[in-house]
Amino acid sequence: MLLAILLFFSTQVLPPLDEIRISFQQSMENWAKAKVLYQQLNVSNVSLPPIYLGYLGATDALLAKHDDNPYNKITHLNKSQDRLEEAIAKTPYDIELRYLRFSIEHRLPSFLRNNKNLQEDRDVIVSELAKLNKYTPLLKTIAEGMLESKRCSSNQQVILRKIVSNS
Repeated sequence: MLLAILLFFSTQVLPPLDEIRISFQQSMENWAKAKVLYQQLNVSNVSLPPIYLGYLGATDALLAKHDDNPYNKITHLNKSQDRLEEAIAKTPYDIELRYLRFSIEHRLPSFLRNNKNLQEDRDVIVSELAKLNKYTPLLKTIAEGMLESKRCSSNQQVILRKIVSNS
């Protein structure tokens, strides 16, 4: 019986990545949904794949956004930064992970000084996108987000506009 219980908890299945992406979008303006997503991803007995770890880190940032307590905000932001750093260290050229971190740092107030990766992430995202021949809707959304950030050089904007217009 004990073995069955241990097996159940050690084989907990993570939600499909597409569900995580949808939940993350819904969580941006909804604290309750952010909390549920956090609980789905924060599984202590499972070693998360880098993309899931990245979404856990990004969800930490959403919890910081929704929390009124300054101490909790900083705690969540620090966890967010650590988890995203770890995920990106494992897969340094993952466009989606880089975009998660870029988006968070782009929106943080500059006085927090948590925007040290903006330039590097921007450059990796654009260079990795430029290497591809086909673009999924997710990659086009990332290209649009990069353009909207107004943090790209004119050369990078040309590359991103081609991706957005490539149907």
